[in-house]
Amino acid sequence: MDFSKIDTYIFDLDSTLWYWDRLIPGAKSVIKKLRRLNKQILYVTNNTIESRRGIADRLRKFEVEVKVDDVINAGITIGHYIKEKNGTALALNIGTEIDLRDAGVKVKDKPPVDFVVVTEDWDFDYQQLTLAVDAVDRGGKLLTSIMGRKWQVGDKWTPGVGCWVKAVEFAANARAKCLGKPSAYMGKIVRGRLKDTKKSVFIGDEMKSDIAFAKKMGCKTIFVKTGRTDEKNITKPDLVLKSVKDLLRYI
Repeated sequence: MDFSKIDTYIFDLDSTLWYWDRLIPGAKSVIKKLRRLNKQILYVTNNTIESRRGIADRLRKFEVEVKVDDVINAGITIGHYIKEKNGTALALNIGTEIDLRDAGVKVKDKPPVDFVVVTEDWDFDYQQLTLAVDAVDRGGKLLTSIMGRKWQVGDKWTPGVGCWVKAVEFAANARAKCLGKPSAYMGKIVRGRLKDTKKSVFIGDEMKSDIAFAKKMGCKTIFVKTGRTDEKNITKPDLVLKSVKDLLRYI
C-alpha cells in the first residue's frame, strides 16, 4: 500500500482505538500525526451506548481532536434510514434517540410507530422489552445496529446488543433489520463522506464488519490484532498490524 496516496483514514473504535474506558496505547499519537499531515479522519462504529455527540465528547476527553460530523455511528445511520422512509420511531436508548432526532426523525415514546429501534442499552429491562414488543405487534418494523453477542469494555467482555434484540425478536416473532456495519446502507452513508474510496483506508479489528465491509466500498484495509482473536480470516486485508500504534511506521 502506498501511504503517500492515502488522503482519508477511517477508524473503527471498539478494540481498534479504544476499549471504551481508555485509548489503546499509541492511538492518540497516530491521530495527532494524521492531523499534522492534513488527512481526513473519520470514525465509523456500531457503538450505540452513546449518541455520536457523546462518542465525540468521549474522544475529546481522551484528548483526541474531533468534530461531531467526523463520527458515523449506527445510531445516526439508522436515523438517516428512517428519515428517508419518512417514518416515525420508538427508540429504547437515549443515545440513539438523540441520533434519530439529529437526523430529523420524529421520535415517539409509545406506539404506534413505523419503526422500533433497539440498540445497545445497559439499562434494558422488562418494561422496555414489553414496550418494544407491543410496538412491533402494532406494526412497527424492528431495526438495530448489529446482532453482536459481546464487546470489550475495559478489561471485560460484556453482552452485546444482540442479546436484547433477540429477546424482542423471540417475543414478537419478528426479525430485526441490521443497519450498522457491514450493512450496504451504512456503506452508502460512509461512501458519501469520502473524497475517493481508492485513496481511503479503513482500520479495524473485525474481519466481517470492518475489513470485508471496507473492501466492498473499494477502500484499502488494515487489520489490527487488538480485538477478537477467534474470527476466521474471511478476506485478506492489505496490511496486518499488531496494534494501531504500528501505523506510525508507515505514515
